[in-house]
Amino acid sequence: MRWPIFWIFWALCASQAIPIGFSSSELSHLAGDPVATHKVVLHISKDKADVGSLVLALFGQTAPKTVENFVGLASMAPGYGYHGTIFHRVIKDFIIQGGDFERGDGTGGYSIFDKKSFADENFDLHHDKRGRLSMANAGKDTNGAQFFITTSESSTHLNGHHVVFGQLVGGFEVLDLLNTAPTGENDRPVSRWAIEDADIFVEPPAETGSLGSYRFFMGLCLVSSVCYAAVQWNHRRKKVVITGFRSM
Repeated sequence: MRWPIFWIFWALCASQAIPIGFSSSELSHLAGDPVATHKVVLHISKDKADVGSLVLALFGQTAPKTVENFVGLASMAPGYGYHGTIFHRVIKDFIIQGGDFERGDGTGGYSIFDKKSFADENFDLHHDKRGRLSMANAGKDTNGAQFFITTSESSTHLNGHHVVFGQLVGGFEVLDLLNTAPTGENDRPVSRWAIEDADIFVEPPAETGSLGSYRFFMGLCLVSSVCYAAVQWNHRRKKVVITGFRSM
């Protein structure tokens, strides 16, 4: 009966000690960027047909409140958020914009913080590469729910006006499809491009020592498991010897 307990213990250790990481391909898009603390996978559809995912790395140490807001809306934690919302604005070779879960036309949406706007955290990161994830706003300190992803290599005129808090690291083929989507009035796509669902993972940042703590804990679990297995094996061996002696 002790062995099931051992495996339950091991499973709990493993689930707590193994962080969700980024692939080498994904990491290549984060060169020169701060530590990524979260990975968010947005599942995208076109006219309700699945087209793939946008994989985003978030910089929670650089813009913690902005990241908290985005993660909350992506997970639907407050009871509202991005699931089922559309990309209502596409400007080719500039941006794709979404997040207006309230009206779907760029005039609505609000934050997880009492449904109010919140201030710009900082402008430490720049719109200096394709796939930058940044907050849309109606002016200074008016961040709510809407966001955009850049589709050009550089949009420096946005610096100092919009808070960059993430970077696209996967799903560039989906970004290409959105970038070239036919649009109508007010840059609205003709087809319905939507976020159907989202997966959220946390990446323990190596610079804070969290990853080292995870590895230490995992090592401790391994050593404990080996010791436990050795004790159990020896205990069972003794039982066999004693049983054999009594049967003679």
